[in-house]
Amino acid sequence: MLQALSEHRASPPCPFSVLSDPADALHPQLWPAHRFLCGRDPTFFYLPTLSLAEVDILERIKDEPFSLSGKTFIEYVSSLTPGLAWKVRRRRAFLLLERRAQRSSLSVRAVRAADALPYASQDLLTIVGSDTTSSPLASAVRNALLVHAFFHLDLLVARPSDGGPSPLWHTFGTLAVPTFVHCSRAHPALGPDLWRLTNDVLRQVLVYAALPSAAADPTLGITIEEYVTLEVLAQRRIVAAVERAQVAQTVKDVLVANSEAHLEVLRDKMAALRDEGT
Repeated sequence: MLQALSEHRASPPCPFSVLSDPADALHPQLWPAHRFLCGRDPTFFYLPTLSLAEVDILERIKDEPFSLSGKTFIEYVSSLTPGLAWKVRRRRAFLLLERRAQRSSLSVRAVRAADALPYASQDLLTIVGSDTTSSPLASAVRNALLVHAFFHLDLLVARPSDGGPSPLWHTFGTLAVPTFVHCSRAHPALGPDLWRLTNDVLRQVLVYAALPSAAADPTLGITIEEYVTLEVLAQRRIVAAVERAQVAQTVKDVLVANSEAHLEVLRDKMAALRDEGT
């Protein structure tokens, strides 16, 4: 049924790659992943805003340990964004800015505009719940907070009671954090460019993260053999994107090794399926 990897074309052109058969049967399942990127700058990776429910959950688990960091989640993300609090009292912050404006030439309209920007009385919780930013740097900060938030949610939020896959972006966060961590450590001065250099890699990772939901959709009728085949193809696309990325070779080595470990597991799974069929 599912025979090849093909390039999805959008207007404007979008490099988000999807896995599909000639009838594009998987497009409806991959659309939830793609729609947050479609129509945006195709060279810069973008993450969706946390839902109100996710913000509430994150507020409750912010003091839980953050995996592999030795810190709580709030301590870890605060270290990524020095000077930004987890949550500020919005009215008090606005009043302070308004009083400052009254002592200068700023108009109240300018104050209200400034209050809407990251780094001007905003907080971490507001940024992860916001769909817009004021600059590439603010977008990069927002992405960094979101990818770690999705990772934390994926680790600590209970799986669906029906045994289905985790929410797409939670799975993506878990898969994408290694790319962010290794690249940011190797290239600490990149800033917003980090999300351009890793853009193609992260889009391929997003495809891989979307596969469990596609496989769980009974209307698609994907067999376990087809699902594993798709996983292998997706991981190969990730490896190819890593090899093309303009990042340090040490980063490429780690990320390729991570995908190769996935591929080894998938090859074993495929061999077991073949044995069952004989």
